[in-house]
Amino acid sequence: MKPLLSIACVALLAAAAGFPQGPGTENPSAQEAATPDLAARVTSLEKELALTRKELAAARALVDETVSYLGAQAEGARAMLAALDAAEEAGFTAGINFRSREILLAGLRSRWGAMATGLPKPPKAEPPPAAGPAAPAGR
Repeated sequence: MKPLLSIACVALLAAAAGFPQGPGTENPSAQEAATPDLAARVTSLEKELALTRKELAAARALVDETVSYLGAQAEGARAMLAALDAAEEAGFTAGINFRSREILLAGLRSRWGAMATGLPKPPKAEPPPAAGPAAPAGR
């Protein structure tokens, strides 16, 4: 019976040693070991933030280029509309089968008129957030 009691006590002590003892009761060496992990995580997040900012800057540049391109297309459409008006005034629609040329001009005006409207505007750039550590709230 004594050997069974001894084995039970050893098993009970081993099981109790494996359970956490509660918050704040970690030994100091475990807390010190967690600090480098936190520093590594902060460093990793800072690198990720820098990469995200570069990607955002590239995306903004692409949006600006696209809006500029679309603006040039709209200007070209307005010029084409003016050319169609000038061709009509110069007598493009006069003569045999004039109705087909009027239809052609109407279709071209519709197409180029649609290209000259609805030009998207670039989003207003928000100022970048201030660099530096933020003070903890409530402390």
